[in-house]
Amino acid sequence: MTELGELLAQVGQLVDAQRRAFETGPVRAVATLPELRAALGGPTPETPTDSSAVIRALAAEAAPGVVGIPGPRYFGFVIGGSHPAALAADWLTSGWDKNSQPPELPAEIVEKTRAKYIEAFEQLTGEKFAWK
Repeated sequence: MTELGELLAQVGQLVDAQRRAFETGPVRAVATLPELRAALGGPTPETPTDSSAVIRALAAEAAPGVVGIPGPRYFGFVIGGSHPAALAADWLTSGWDKNSQPPELPAEIVEKTRAKYIEAFEQLTGEKFAWK
């Protein structure tokens, strides 16, 4: 396996372990902002560091500041969460170095979609949409 393959396998194991921890562990971040700054705010190394060591250190130092949004007990704002397929697709696009903006949608498509959402709003609420 290449170094990249080994790193991605390592990250996959770390993400899997963290997601399993979200099932029973605290949902809130357990580290304070000063603690995170102290853990992550050190000097840049003077010499190259092994990539695997960088990933291990980042995971260990940042994990206490992570909120369990993808966990089953997160009842905060409705902000989404990543399903396994979406997370894997994100990795795939990153691996392809294709993290760019999507193409602009034609105005006609945007307007038709907007009209459908307004129609649905009015049907569901029985009210006229105010910002036509």
